[in-house]
Amino acid sequence: MLSKTPLLLFALAAWWTLSLPLYCDLAAFFVLTIILIRSRTTDYCLLLFALTGSIAGFELLLRNNDRLITTRYREHEQSIDGSRYLPHLRQNVFSPYGDISAINPSLPRDIREPRFIRFQTDKLGFRNDVEYAPGDIVLIGDSFIAATGMDQDTALPAVLRHIHGLAAYSIAFPLEPANYGTQAEWFQRHVDANAKFAFFYFEGNDFGSPASAMDLRNIPVLPLSATRLLDTYDWQRHFLLTHLAPALRYPRLVWGMSRRLERRFFMRYDFNALVAHIGDKQMAFYLPYLSAALNSKPEAPALPASTVIKQLACVFFIPDKSRVYARFLPDPIRQQMQEPSPAYNALRHSYAAHGITVVDLTAVLRRAAEEHLRRSEYVYWRDDTHWNRQGITTAAQAVYECLISSRD
Repeated sequence: MLSKTPLLLFALAAWWTLSLPLYCDLAAFFVLTIILIRSRTTDYCLLLFALTGSIAGFELLLRNNDRLITTRYREHEQSIDGSRYLPHLRQNVFSPYGDISAINPSLPRDIREPRFIRFQTDKLGFRNDVEYAPGDIVLIGDSFIAATGMDQDTALPAVLRHIHGLAAYSIAFPLEPANYGTQAEWFQRHVDANAKFAFFYFEGNDFGSPASAMDLRNIPVLPLSATRLLDTYDWQRHFLLTHLAPALRYPRLVWGMSRRLERRFFMRYDFNALVAHIGDKQMAFYLPYLSAALNSKPEAPALPASTVIKQLACVFFIPDKSRVYARFLPDPIRQQMQEPSPAYNALRHSYAAHGITVVDLTAVLRRAAEEHLRRSEYVYWRDDTHWNRQGITTAAQAVYECLISSRD
């Protein structure tokens, strides 16, 4: 038995990387130990080889065959250099669910919001229906302004142009906030040195590392004490695997199936999402972004170069959906959420010395959220971290008012 122990440890270590629930790991330990005791070493090695090969084969088949498993459409993967899309794209894509459902296969299926996406880029590789013309206000931000998961007609530049009559042009792309200034400088050098800009910062991931904001294990995902041990086990393994094997990805086959079974029998959701009843429907919240919203000491993004600041018309703060729907969330979350957002305050103080207005979109989105709930509608996708058509339309009015006043 002692001579076979390294084989058992190897088998358990390989199984452990599948990131299955605790009770699956305990069952595997029991079964593999019994088999080890009753098997010869060569037979045990063949068994481990067969199991490992089977799982790896299924994983490769699923990962590389979209006909067998539907993946979330990722527009920014069609990029030139990680800062622009491919030019002259014209595509109609069906997206079966949003990014939180893509990250969490255990989430309830009725929370998914499938959508058709018309995706179009201009000659520069940015998501616009029209080409840039001198005098257009240039919008810069991450996926909220690039309208990830949104139809072309509902993107913020399109709403500003077609509903409010404000000529807006987007050079947004899912980037870090430090790259917003770089993007603007590139536009000044290569397109229009006199262009006016509007920057958009998202509370969820533009103010430092959201995962460090608070201990997410303290968030009560569900009021079941039995889930605490499972959550702690998942978090500790996630921490170790992230540092020991950062390139390791969750296996779609066994991981997804186990989490769906877990949700069915134990009413538990994955550790990086919170599901709450908002109105008469369920809504998912991405815990790292929720953690960022609860962070009392966020890191203010670095300011762009002075040449860009001189051309800044307005700066906007986009709240995480957890802040917009805060009053519907569990008491521990609602009580820890400071008002106004510390991230907004940090952003406002950063730009105050330059006389730049920073508009907090929280209040208008909250009012719209309350109004739309009466009709069972929402301003953010229920299965996504981004705002939807109602959210963009609401924000567009406040954006328009600031940009128009900056011209006076």
